[in-house]
Amino acid sequence: MANNFFKFKQFTIHQERCAMKVGTDGVLIAAWANFDNARTILDVGCGTGLISIIAAQRNPYARITGVDIDSDAVEQAAQNAYDTEWRERIEIINSDICLFDNVRYDVIVSNPPYFTEQIKSPDKSRSIARSCDTLDYKRLIEKSAEILNESGRLSIILPYNYYEEVIEHGINNKLYPERVAKVYPLPDSNVKRVMVELSRDQKDTVYEDIVIEKSRHNYSDEYIKLTKDFYLKM
Repeated sequence: MANNFFKFKQFTIHQERCAMKVGTDGVLIAAWANFDNARTILDVGCGTGLISIIAAQRNPYARITGVDIDSDAVEQAAQNAYDTEWRERIEIINSDICLFDNVRYDVIVSNPPYFTEQIKSPDKSRSIARSCDTLDYKRLIEKSAEILNESGRLSIILPYNYYEEVIEHGINNKLYPERVAKVYPLPDSNVKRVMVELSRDQKDTVYEDIVIEKSRHNYSDEYIKLTKDFYLKM
């Protein structure tokens, strides 16, 4: 059974009402995304509110909006955000990003759903959170192209097998790869995840590799550097 809460250095995430619990993917994209100079940040599929809260910790000036279609998750994320010192800059709303109009953001960040199997979880909310039936990366990219500011950025984390499709769909929507990070669980393992930052600027892409562990429970230097401001034991 998953823990009902997860303690970080400067905040605690309660998660018993959330379909998707705190995981490495959410921490990674929240720590890696470029929030520099952003005044408005949108966290799509905010779940527990983890990414929204880390964004507020990393950028002391931005206003952050977390959005999710799961009302239970929204209520819990809102409470998680309220319990932090950044409560006045974080808003959590129960909505569908596809309904957003007449709003613009400097940064959009997401740990989006990516499971497309025909057999879904018997837990309906967990199935929604992990399935592409409600919001897939294509819709996320298309909507981001509509509501990002001219100098805005979209940062997402996905399984590596979606990488080429994401880049192609981004380019088709005039969002180009600015940064790409391949994520490896161990030095000799295959790439498991990829983090992609898309923007309207067509310039040379910056590539990097991130190895999470050198060996079991022995974290790599780059992973520690990326997450040490958040994890208790880093």
